[in-house]
Amino acid sequence: MCKYLQINPIVDVKVGDSKIYTSLRNKSTFYPVNKDNECIEAFKRGVLKGLDNLESGTIKDNLSKKEKEALKQIEQNKGIVIKPADKGGIVILNKNDSNSEMLRILSDTGTYTKLRGDPVMDYRKKLVALLDRGLAQGVLNKKEYQYLNNPHPKTPTIYYLPKVHKNAERPPGRPIISGIDSII
Repeated sequence: MCKYLQINPIVDVKVGDSKIYTSLRNKSTFYPVNKDNECIEAFKRGVLKGLDNLESGTIKDNLSKKEKEALKQIEQNKGIVIKPADKGGIVILNKNDSNSEMLRILSDTGTYTKLRGDPVMDYRKKLVALLDRGLAQGVLNKKEYQYLNNPHPKTPTIYYLPKVHKNAERPPGRPIISGIDSII
């Protein structure tokens, strides 16, 4: 006899035989077989027509010559940084000011600690040992093990979004840690 408990809207936990398994699993690699479908065919025709227009040069630019030149100058300016703003929009910052703000954020020793090196592979070894033990003891099933075992973890990166709504001249930054494909 099994019962299902809902921990949160995403993960269901199966309780039975004193073991708990989640519905965690890797992304599906299923790709549907191409069947005749009017909607798909109409979409395909539209995309192909758009590609033909690109190749023939019939698409008109929505920027004036002066606007294009201005964008090119901004793009080539190595002394600025273009970032999304914290509450939406785009901010153009002086590169030195941007670097100073990141250093200010990272110098908060109450929040961040300087490491001697990249700990990702050490953490990975410890994680794999725990996962192996969990699989051997039946705490994890094979799908959960595969989901949690990332063979090529990435080191998280930090960046910030300027809070121009706080100060337009020297906006403080809201730090963001991007940990996609990380184990930390």
